[in-house]
Amino acid sequence: MAAVTPCGRCDVYGATLTGQGLSDCDRSRAVVRSHDSFQRMSQLSPATPIGSCHEASLEQLSASLLRLYRLALHPDIAAFQNAALLHLLEQVPFDGCVWGSGVLGDSHLHHVHPWQVDRGILGLINSDVEHNVVAQHCIASPGVAHVFDGSSLRANAAAAWMPRHFGFEQVMVIAVVDPDTGVIDSLGLLRRQAQAPFDARERRWIELLMPHLQVMLRLCLLTHLHGRREQGMPAHERLAISDPCGVVHIMEHGFAELLREQWPDWRGPWLPPGVIDGGISARASRVPSAGLRVSVDDACERLLVRVRRCSALDRLSPQEQAVSVAYAQGQSHKEVARALGVTPATVRHHLRRVYAKLSVDDKAALAQRLKESEPAPSGSR
Repeated sequence: MAAVTPCGRCDVYGATLTGQGLSDCDRSRAVVRSHDSFQRMSQLSPATPIGSCHEASLEQLSASLLRLYRLALHPDIAAFQNAALLHLLEQVPFDGCVWGSGVLGDSHLHHVHPWQVDRGILGLINSDVEHNVVAQHCIASPGVAHVFDGSSLRANAAAAWMPRHFGFEQVMVIAVVDPDTGVIDSLGLLRRQAQAPFDARERRWIELLMPHLQVMLRLCLLTHLHGRREQGMPAHERLAISDPCGVVHIMEHGFAELLREQWPDWRGPWLPPGVIDGGISARASRVPSAGLRVSVDDACERLLVRVRRCSALDRLSPQEQAVSVAYAQGQSHKEVARALGVTPATVRHHLRRVYAKLSVDDKAALAQRLKESEPAPSGSR
């Protein structure tokens, strides 16, 4: 199994996959990341109460984490997030939630998973981030849960829409930064007037849980990516999942290497310009460079990015491809014409164009050129 490059900010981002699924490196990284989060949690001694011994305990937190990690192995990303929020609701009551993601250096959220909240909330969150007291506290103090009541929200023009538009009078938010990628994950829990204010125990619970939720979401993305691979993706393609703005959250082994064939200095986390122009709505396949072909599709409101090296067939139109493949396999002009529903003259016309594009002059050379153009897996050059 090929070695996986460490996922530092200077290189590959997120966990990786091999064609055979989770690599040993991926599993060990997940354990290390989980251990790091547990180390932060275990700075509390077993005798230190979280709120009170009747409300929470380290045993409860351990059981909660175990349950959530099991949920994270589900390939449906949205289903995992919904299940995780329902589980969280058992410990910290709330009326609505916004689970978002962004990246260091950009104060705007790129993607949100809303729960009991209108999806249009993303636009409101990003409307005036520089002056939004909630956003600025999260940016300034990652890993800390911040609580705001209705009066403090109304006093801030950039945040007043929370109680005014949605009736939320209590807001608790936290953001954590992935040290490997610079990706930021945030969680905002919202309560209406009838709910009691968030207390110190609930704040501490969220602070202990949020680093784990970040790792769990990466595991879920990894599971989703592995599932897409098992659906029959071509072996020569390399896959990644990015947010709608083009920040890579997870990628297969070989994806970064393919991009660097065209963009040698690429280190992420942003995809190179032009790779995902049009976002999810494009769902397109295009050649952003002379050497690579990129296909983009949605992956649970994120982007599934597929990259492969261009082949000789990529220079041909669909009709030219069909004609050249059939002819190279030994069919005559008439047989190709009959199979494609065109005239022999049209077949000869397409073949003249194919010969010119591929710099060949007979059927044997065409067959050899097409065989040579079959893409090899990344890294096998």
